[in-house]
Formats: sequence, structure tokens, C-alpha cells
Amino acid sequence: MTLANYPRASKLVLEQAHSRNPASLLSVTVALIGLNLSLFVLMRLTGADLLQHTSEQIVRWGGNYGPLTISGQWWRLITAMFVHIGLMHLLVNMWCLYHLGTLAERIYGGPSVLSLYLLTGVAGGIASLMRNPSTLSAGASGAVFGVAGALISALCLGNLPVPPRELKVLLVSLIAFTGYNLTFGFTRGGMDNGAHVGGMVCGLVIGAFLSLTAATQSALRRKRIQVFALTVVALVGGLGVLKASKGFVVSIESARHALEQNNPDLAIRILETALRARPHESAIVSLLGTAHLQKRQYTEAENYFQRSLQLNPSDIPARNGLGVTLLSTGRLLEALKQFKGVVELNPKAEDAWLTLALLLQRLSKYEEAVGCLKKAIALNPSLAAAQFDLGISEMNLRHYNEAIVAFKKAAELNPRDYGTLTWLANAYEAAGFKKEADLAYFTASRSRRAPRSKQEQMINLRTAAPTQKKPLF
Repeated sequence: MTLANYPRASKLVLEQAHSRNPASLLSVTVALIGLNLSLFVLMRLTGADLLQHTSEQIVRWGGNYGPLTISGQWWRLITAMFVHIGLMHLLVNMWCLYHLGTLAERIYGGPSVLSLYLLTGVAGGIASLMRNPSTLSAGASGAVFGVAGALISALCLGNLPVPPRELKVLLVSLIAFTGYNLTFGFTRGGMDNGAHVGGMVCGLVIGAFLSLTAATQSALRRKRIQVFALTVVALVGGLGVLKASKGFVVSIESARHALEQNNPDLAIRILETALRARPHESAIVSLLGTAHLQKRQYTEAENYFQRSLQLNPSDIPARNGLGVTLLSTGRLLEALKQFKGVVELNPKAEDAWLTLALLLQRLSKYEEAVGCLKKAIALNPSLAAAQFDLGISEMNLRHYNEAIVAFKKAAELNPRDYGTLTWLANAYEAAGFKKEADLAYFTASRSRRAPRSKQEQMINLRTAAPTQKKPLF
């Protein structure tokens, strides 16, 4: 978020507004910044990383996580506007809040700015969940945009005693600030533009009503109380709409938890109830397929996954689940089509490339498997399983030198894995390196009692390479 340098007009507005709202300069703004900084320090002292907090830490400290917020933890809409995901996120938001709060507090007064910050922040949180009810969001940016929106209304409608030219320059600066950041958020991605838009719209509306003139100071105070009270009523109504329209995410989260606890029957009961209320929600249908797949009810699982893909062809979990279902029932070529669809939809997922490669190995399509494994390794060079399986594919292609390179990298990443060391010995022997093979066999025999690795547990998807000499022990 970047804020254009305030021109001379901002100083004039501050000077003229001071006579209208003579509260001590920046008292509320400084307090809000202090609260944000204090919470960040507390998170840091309890183990949060300085530059990037984890999702678990953000949720624990009050981040706006849809399934929890909608299930009744509405307080997260308030706490989330004081929680930031990292140092840069905090500093940028506080810098913008400082400059915007300076101006807003002089125009509206400290108590009104505090109300603006809280109400527009809540509005941004609601808008964020309406846009994506499964999201996790945090930060003061929704409230910052709300303050910016209220300032735009004040400059347009507030009849401030400032020369029109200077007022216009400042107004253009504020509009450019909000427009640039909204455009940047939509084009770059990874930013919660739902909260930005929600906060700004709420700020524009509140600012428009606050800018209406009143005969006396007492009448002005009553008007502001009425505006903020009506805003609270509107936000409560928004919470009701949010719960009614997006409450299914709570059911989805509960079902996922049941599946993690290996209780697919409970998950099915929860999801079937949710499906009756939202029969066209692909996420519910897909998760029902997952629950039946966990019960090995392949016919029901396939039907649900197919139905989910009809509702949403880009549903990656449904396509992956359908591929697993087809693989479990022996329809390898049909499964291959689904797994290829998964990597087309998500080409940056190394696990998807690895899964596709394992199936290609099973179908003896080793050249294609090598290509998939190299893509997985390019995405994550420390993926030992991909290096191991690359060695297996190269062995089946009789590319023994390439297999040695792959197995050596796998052994570097997992130096005590018996399977990796044994296959490295096999590759050395196949390539004619007798001394290296004997040494690798000996090293493998010493590590045989080590726990089975992940790649050994996945051996059921692999095709064995040509028979080589057994390890010596």
C-alpha cells in the first residue's frame, strides 16, 4: 500500500479543521497505532516470526478465519484488524493509518475516528468473508481504506474552509491512493481486496452522513451518534446475511475435522445435511466423495466426484479424488487423465507432479515419468521422494549414470534410508562401478534397521527396475 505525498492542501485542511475539532492532535490515531504495534510485539515475544507469521499463529491471535468467525466467534472481526502477518505488513498499514488518521481526526474528531476505524474494519471483515468464506485474513487495511473513504466524502461534501484548488488536489491524491491500491490488489493477487472494498464503501457512506451540516454542536454530536448506531444495526444485519449465505463453510470445516479423526460416517452426516441446504455447492459434494473414498465405497465416491466436477470443472480436490478412486479400482488410464488434469490446473504443485509420475511408472511410461519428476524437482529440489523415483525411472530406461545421480541426491537428502542406498548400489553395479557398488551395499546394510521412509511406503505405486544384485550383509 503506497500513499501519495500530501500536498500543501493537507496542511491547510488540518489548520482549518483544527478550529472545528480542537481535540489533541493524533490522540486516537496514536492509540490505534500503539495497539497494533503492541500486539505485534506480543506475538513476536511468544515465538512468531518477525517477517511472516504462520496461519496457526494468526488464527490463535484473533485472525478473521471464516469457519471460526461464522460459527460464532464474531469477535474475530474486531481482533483481526489489530493482527498483522509480518513486519512489512504492519509498517505499511501503520504508515498509511498515521497520515490518514492525522487528517481524519482533525475533521471528524477523535471519538468519530475511533468509531470509523472499528466499524469500517468490521465491514471489511464481513465483505472479505462474503467474497471468500474459507479465507484467513488479518490486518488494519480494511479500516485504513474505511478512513480513506470517509475522508473522500468529507472533502467532497464537508464544505471545508479551504481554497477549492487545494481541496481538489488533496481529493485527487486520496482517490489515486485508493484506486492504485485496489487495482494493485486485483492484479497482483494475494491481497484481501474484499476487505479493502468493504471498508472503503462503508467509510464513504458514513463520511457522507457525517458531512451533513448541523445547527449546533450538540445537534452535530446527536447526528454522529445516530449515524454510528445505524451503522452498527446495518453491520449486525450483514452478519445475519453472512451466516445465512456462507454458513456451509462451518459444516465443511467440521466434516474435514471428522475425516482427520478417521470418522467418515460423522463427516457424511454433516455434509448430507449441508447438501440439502446447498445442493449446488461443489465443495460439499467433493468432500462427500472424499468421505466415501475413506470408507472404500468407490462407487459412491466416484459419483460424488463426478458431480462436483460437473458443478465446478476446476475443482482440484475433486479431480484428484476421482483419480485416486479410479486408480483404486484398477482403471489406470482413466486415472491418468484425471491426474494430468490436476497438474494442468495447478502446475506449481510438486506433489501433483509426483503422483502423476508414480502412475506413469506403473503404466511403464518411464520417459513421461522422468519429465514429471524433473518438474517436481524444479519446484522443490529438496523433495527426496522425487529424486528417488527419478532414479527408479532412469533405471527402467537403462540410463544408469542418470540413475546414479538421482539416487545420490536422494541419499544426500535422506542419508540413512535403506531403500535409497540399496538402489544406489544397484545403479552403480548396473553401470559397472563394482567398488562403488560394494561400498553402497555395505552402507545400506548398516542402515537397514532405520525407520521406513516415505518413499518406501509409497512403493506400491512403483514398478520395479530390472533385477540387480542383492545387498551384501
